[in-house]
Amino acid sequence: MKTKTIAAAVFATLALNVTSCKTETPGSTEAQPTQAAEQSTSKPNEPTEQSADQTSGTAHQPADRWTGKLNELLTLEMAANSSGHAAPEAQEKYQKSSANPASHSIKYSWKKGREEIRKDPISGTDVKVPVDDTVEVAWVRDSSLSKFKASYRTPTQQELADAKTVAGEKLDKMKDEGRTDAEQSQAAKAMASTMGQDVSYDQVDGVGDYAVWNNKAKELRVFTQGLEFQVRTAVSDDEAVNRQKSIELAQQIIKEKLST
Repeated sequence: MKTKTIAAAVFATLALNVTSCKTETPGSTEAQPTQAAEQSTSKPNEPTEQSADQTSGTAHQPADRWTGKLNELLTLEMAANSSGHAAPEAQEKYQKSSANPASHSIKYSWKKGREEIRKDPISGTDVKVPVDDTVEVAWVRDSSLSKFKASYRTPTQQELADAKTVAGEKLDKMKDEGRTDAEQSQAAKAMASTMGQDVSYDQVDGVGDYAVWNNKAKELRVFTQGLEFQVRTAVSDDEAVNRQKSIELAQQIIKEKLST
């Protein structure tokens, strides 16, 4: 197993567990629920957390409605209008390699000669690489407002430190069990120590019940009517343009596809 993969998998899993644990935010008297609390424990005829957690006042939109049909949630015409490019020129990619339908995505792309400057992983120098203009929807899944807010918020320094401590312990255990060697474990710890530092979210008003912009991944996460989904529009070198287009597309999806 590659060192980077080990570090990313361990840190991501444990960081989620740490940051989603019961914590209180300044000025708030309501604690965030643990993942265990997110599981349904309701009795018959009692409202589940998901139904009680909706704020739009409209019916819940189940995620399985869109399983295998993400190209109906985000159509080619919608993507073309968002990108500003001609629909016939688009390449469509429906990614569903995983058995988990929540991980599936629909992406439309256009080759328009755009380039991005990226860091070469070997030389460390900046290089120009060709990139497609893309419009994508992914991670359509059932959720609740409290779970969504707990998952997509800027972690505190203490939470990051806690996650790194637990990740280090997990990596030590993996080494003791022979699943990694000492060199891999040490390198993975070094990588894990820097992960999460640049993760931050901005709340976005006017999109569904609650939405945030991921400043690192440059994508919009939306919660509405008990449903979560991700929108990523990348058609410009200007992040502000991509962000606004993602917002407008999410609003269109909610209005035209999730309000019926």
